[in-house]
Amino acid sequence: MGSYNVSEIDPGLIFLAAAFLALVAAVLWWRARRFLARLVPASGRITHFVGRESKRWKGEGQGSDTEFDYLPHVEFHLPTGERVTFQSRSSRSNQSGQGSTVGVVYDPAAPASSAEIEGRPAWFKAWSPTLVAIGLSLALFVLGLLAKFG
Repeated sequence: MGSYNVSEIDPGLIFLAAAFLALVAAVLWWRARRFLARLVPASGRITHFVGRESKRWKGEGQGSDTEFDYLPHVEFHLPTGERVTFQSRSSRSNQSGQGSTVGVVYDPAAPASSAEIEGRPAWFKAWSPTLVAIGLSLALFVLGLLAKFG
């Protein structure tokens, strides 16, 4: 494959893409703040764990390792008495064992789909799309600067 010179890329298109991603990041930021403002705390209980297998690449010529982490299933009750269960997206909470009490946050408009264990998992659920959009926007902005001046 031949090399590609960054200065051959139209900087205007790169800056336009960076601006679009910055706009997307702003909308995601606004949505994350609204989502976090609506969250209601509750007390939940870990009912069981579900194993998840993943592959971790060790490096060129070294293959990969199979890793297992365990995602907690949590149940909690709404003020109406309705029972809600969900699977956390983070295995961090398996420091707590089955039957342990954990803090839960949820959006009352959609408790089952929005519920997450309080703390870092909820923070990542809210902010990770925004951070990815900001990172891509900054990368495109730097690429645009390289194309224009580099």
